[in-house]
This record gives sequence, C-alpha cells and structure tokens, in this order.
Amino acid sequence: MRIARFYATRKAHRHMLRKHGVEWYEVADIMYQRLSPRRIAAKGNERRYYVKGQTEDGRYLKVIFALEPPDTARIITAFPER
Repeated sequence: MRIARFYATRKAHRHMLRKHGVEWYEVADIMYQRLSPRRIAAKGNERRYYVKGQTEDGRYLKVIFALEPPDTARIITAFPER
C-alpha cells in the first residue's frame, strides 16, 4: 500500500485535539514513517486502516484512516496508544 498524501477535515482536526489531545504535527510524524497499515472493520462501504507509531517526541499513537484513490489517506482520528 502506497500513501503519497494525507489530510484530515477540520472536524477531524478538532476531534483529535479536543478529545484525544493529539496535535496535527504528531499525526504527520506517524504518517511520514515507513507504514505497515492494518485493516480494521469497515464503516458502511468505507474500508478503514490503522497504523501505530512513535512521534519524534516519543509519544505512541494509533492513527485511523480511509484510503482515497489513487494514493491518499483521509485521517479519521488519532489517539494515544496505551
């Protein structure tokens, strides 16, 4: 799976920050790493995936995303991995 770009809606940005305390730069830290996405349950017809990683500051996060053609990930949420 190749992901060249990623983005999140304003609503997703607010959700990650308010509910989980995750900043966008932390999500970017994870998404720029060498990814090994794993598939999770679909929501409707949308296939969803997740990756786990460690930010440059040492924080462990789990990032949930959906793929959009051809090689873009729409970030749904991210939260600290416990």
